[in-house]
Amino acid sequence: DGNYDATKGQARPSAAGADYAVIRVLVKDNAVPYSSKDPATGANPLQLNPLTGQTWGAQDPCVLFPAVNPTCSDNGLTFGGALPWEAGDLTFTGMATARSRVMTPSLADIQAIMKEVGDPKKVVLNIYFRAPYVLDDASGLKNAGAIVAGFGVSDVALLEVLSGKFKPQGKMPFALANNSKAIADNQPDVPGYPEKDTLYKFGFGLTY
Repeated sequence: DGNYDATKGQARPSAAGADYAVIRVLVKDNAVPYSSKDPATGANPLQLNPLTGQTWGAQDPCVLFPAVNPTCSDNGLTFGGALPWEAGDLTFTGMATARSRVMTPSLADIQAIMKEVGDPKKVVLNIYFRAPYVLDDASGLKNAGAIVAGFGVSDVALLEVLSGKFKPQGKMPFALANNSKAIADNQPDVPGYPEKDTLYKFGFGLTY
């Protein structure tokens, strides 16, 4: 079924010679211990908050007033979200190298499968859109023959739709931007994005 565990020495099966490839894509948060004083997280000198020009942990009382607050309240904090400087990058290229996100299969594996099949149009991507991810050009995912937005459907349900036993009926519950800047600039009280920044609008969906 294409599943493998690289940590156990298992290799990914080759897709060469296959008529089609169906790839289920899942991005999960990778809990990273966080602290305002930790140079790897809040106080990372290489990752500054663009709004303040300072490190992400600079506003924490333990950093501003260490004598009064010697211990940061977020010391060793493990949370489900992304690290501050990775939170806004929802491109598949960016998420593939993020510390606080894990993509399965890896973007490299997805790209390799698309190449092995010989024609990316023979690849169906079933992407679990837990957030409005950006299908950026560099990832090559937009070259797939079909992209099915999934929200936790079973393998059986997915294959019944792909085989034509049932017609797809779902609609996108949010718009998808075609670039990360559109997400960063989006106003919270405005639905969707400007037309020039929209890949798929709210309510988009196809059927047979």
